[in-house]
Amino acid sequence: MKSEISIVSGILADGLPLLTKHVGEAPAQELANFIANRASDATPVVMVFGIYNAGKSTLLNALMGEERAAVADRPETSAVTSYEWNGFKLLDTPGIDAPAEHERVSREQLSESDVVLFILSTNGSFDEKSIYDEIIDIVTAEKPVMVIVNNKDGYSESDINYRFIYEKIISNIDAAGQAKGLSDLSKKVPVRLVNAELALKGKLSNKHNLIAASGLPALARDIETMLRQTGTHEVAATLRQRVLKLIDAALAKLNSMETSIDARLITEHQTVVRGEKERVLAAVTGAVRRAAVGFSSAFHAAVEARDESAMQAAMQAAVTATTQAMEREITAAGATLSALGASLADIESIRVATDATARQFKSSASHENQKQGESQADSFILDNMKNFASKVGKESAEKATQVATKAALQLTKEWIPSLMKGTGAKTIEKMAGNAGRFAGKAAPFIGPAIDAVRGIYDYYQETKKQEEYSQAMQKQARALADHVDQTTANLQAELIDACRVVVMPVFLPIEKALADQANGLAREHQSFVADRQFLDVLKLRLENAVNTH
Repeated sequence: MKSEISIVSGILADGLPLLTKHVGEAPAQELANFIANRASDATPVVMVFGIYNAGKSTLLNALMGEERAAVADRPETSAVTSYEWNGFKLLDTPGIDAPAEHERVSREQLSESDVVLFILSTNGSFDEKSIYDEIIDIVTAEKPVMVIVNNKDGYSESDINYRFIYEKIISNIDAAGQAKGLSDLSKKVPVRLVNAELALKGKLSNKHNLIAASGLPALARDIETMLRQTGTHEVAATLRQRVLKLIDAALAKLNSMETSIDARLITEHQTVVRGEKERVLAAVTGAVRRAAVGFSSAFHAAVEARDESAMQAAMQAAVTATTQAMEREITAAGATLSALGASLADIESIRVATDATARQFKSSASHENQKQGESQADSFILDNMKNFASKVGKESAEKATQVATKAALQLTKEWIPSLMKGTGAKTIEKMAGNAGRFAGKAAPFIGPAIDAVRGIYDYYQETKKQEEYSQAMQKQARALADHVDQTTANLQAELIDACRVVVMPVFLPIEKALADQANGLAREHQSFVADRQFLDVLKLRLENAVNTH
């Protein structure tokens, strides 16, 4: 059957990769080495602990029979010092109520010790709650503990003053234990009296009567008996506590990572991006509708005047008003989105457009390059789209947004006007997809509208000989008005669709960056859940590995 120490060591080995992942290689490997060393030498490690200046170092010197541990009236011990005594390792520590840094050293060593000698003195306080809280913590950590009262006042065990001190200590230990649900705790915590200074004096002067009077021989026997009775179980309990402490550190790290602000920031950014897209589309749609109202009025007047140049000017005014609004809104959106992209600078390089989108850009460019008679505006747009397609997969969200914004502004200036003239519509036909009804159209817009005006006039010019003139003119006016309304509606729809096609790529980089990051966090969360479950299982195994006595 495996020993408890071997079981603890095996549990640590199972969890070492995960502990290394969350707390770092150095602390995980340090613990592995510590447990390996203790497994090869399971001799109990004894910590001399307690109130500073109670006589810990003096007692150590008395046990060893020589002045090896430093002694002073102020907190002298600032580090842990190891001494050999009768085959055991005794550790002198700064103690509690010492300077903060000294006390931290003591608490770190406490987790590595198997047995504790807790030192008080007859001239100290016996009612401080912190003293008994420390003793309770030691007992609940399954470390054998002996309270040693340093007899600085020279009492005998039968002295009424010492009996008062003894009864006070026993009473306080039991009271502290009951507060923690531990009954008759004093039965597990022996209390012994020794005059450390008298014992050391007797040892140094080789005066056996002083040694005997100090109570040191009886204390030494009781300590050695306790240590001989301490076996691998207590050592395993110490090792288990060390492993549990590291597991708790890993769980705390997991909790801090899961409650990070990343997820909240991504959600906030996605909300901002959606709001900005809605704002831009609403602003551009409103501008197009206002331009369409102006176009309708100007086009109708030009139609009535049969002024074809004025008809052309009406269309150009609508396109200009639209492109100016587009440039204004795209520039504002680009600045907002670039700032969001900059805030994601810690995200790894992200592909900011889907492969399908990039392929659409490239396929469109390849197809159009093969066509004869390609216009100069089309050539510019194709070069622009090829340049964008080559960059969207490589740049940061911030840089890719800037590239997309620049491309959209150039498209606004070049492609939308060319669309109305009948050139360039097929240039980004595949990019448009189902975004607009104009997709695939290549016919001029204003030319057919003017031709239709001519046709209406010609038709009613022919029919006025056959009908009453007034009736013919009424029908002509209605036909012209219907044509103006239909032309206006078509212009508005095509401009809105064209604007949507230009605006959407501006948002692709930041949307893709945020989506990738959100997906990454979701996968990370799943990993965290699995890691936490595994660490919880390790803790349960550790609880079962070392049975409490």
